[in-house]
Amino acid sequence: MRNETRLQATKYIWTAFGLTMFFLMMTAGIFAGGLDASYVVLGVFISIAAIGATGLVWESIGNDSEEEAMLSTEKAKRDRLDSVLRDLSSEDLRRLKERLHDGTIDDDLLYEEMTIGDDGELVMRERR
Repeated sequence: MRNETRLQATKYIWTAFGLTMFFLMMTAGIFAGGLDASYVVLGVFISIAAIGATGLVWESIGNDSEEEAMLSTEKAKRDRLDSVLRDLSSEDLRRLKERLHDGTIDDDLLYEEMTIGDDGELVMRERR
């Protein structure tokens, strides 16, 4: 959730809180002849609900940075793949297309030349 959305949600929560408290005090004055314990308890519960709702809205603030990091990582992977594909010759592209279409990719050969990195991605082994 973006900060603008959080700000709008917070505005609606506290506007609703203010209106609810206003009408609670008005009804306390009109029907009860003043504040009694039930109105105070109801006001406290409404206040707790508004604070809790605001906390829930703003609690996911740390998730944005994780989500943005994941999106930027995915974009970097796509850019890297695009770069590799652009660098292939027409003949290499044709062979790749045939191998993908036929399913004749030799996984054993692939794993001999590749290893799994720290992030779980396949990376080329350094040739010695």
